[in-house]
Amino acid sequence: MVAKAVNPGQMDFFEAFFALIPDLAAIAGPGGFLKRVNPSWERLLGYSSEELLDLRFTDFVHPDDVESTLKELAREFAGSATTGFVNRYRCKDGSYKWIEWEAAPAPDSSLVFATGRDITGRKRAQEKLEDQDRQLSTIFSSVSDALFLLSVESEDRYRFLTVNRKFLELTGLNEFQVVGKYVHEVIPEPSLTKVLGHYREAITGGTEVRWEEMSEYPAGTKYGEVKISPIYDEHARCTNVVGRVQDLTERAQSLLDKRNLEDQLRQAQKLESI
Repeated sequence: MVAKAVNPGQMDFFEAFFALIPDLAAIAGPGGFLKRVNPSWERLLGYSSEELLDLRFTDFVHPDDVESTLKELAREFAGSATTGFVNRYRCKDGSYKWIEWEAAPAPDSSLVFATGRDITGRKRAQEKLEDQDRQLSTIFSSVSDALFLLSVESEDRYRFLTVNRKFLELTGLNEFQVVGKYVHEVIPEPSLTKVLGHYREAITGGTEVRWEEMSEYPAGTKYGEVKISPIYDEHARCTNVVGRVQDLTERAQSLLDKRNLEDQLRQAQKLESI
């Protein structure tokens, strides 16, 4: 079989194209050594091509990512392509960049062709959002009042999306009995009719609504102050209702006990006068 000659001009074209790729581009050989890298490696990581080609590329991978990187490399040399594999590469200044890889083996599996995109900014933004979510979740769980978030599906059709721990303690219900359920499946009558009326009032008026109510739950008779606020999307459509319930049961019971005591005292005074 006669080898097909390669046009020098064609080689120059591929060299120029390889150099212009904005992401990391590389050709890797067996044993984890890089055969070729484009200039983006030096721009992103700070190493010259000579420094990169002298060492195994796993020497630049974060220690926690080496094992998964070697497994992925073995898959590639076994003939599998890589899509969306992420690891961390050490820069010359000691910092790390998050890289998302796309790779494919050569037809004879003797080489692997790969491109890597710097997603460090995206990862940091994601981690920041995750931290904020954890903080909000901690606050949501630790608030002393019962909190809940509803989705608005249609008129008088509200579904519990989430509740905090205090809500479950107050009602005596567990999460499976509340989250994902409709309001009419959780709140008993006669409170339900009153509650739905207040929801309509808040949504129609676009304002916060508060009231006091007494309801029967597995945890017993509860008396509290409820405050709700509607949430609207960019089309002025109410998508959610967020609410808070302040437990006033002990205070109400204390007032009731006080009234009973006053009634008993008045009765005693009447008896003494007789």
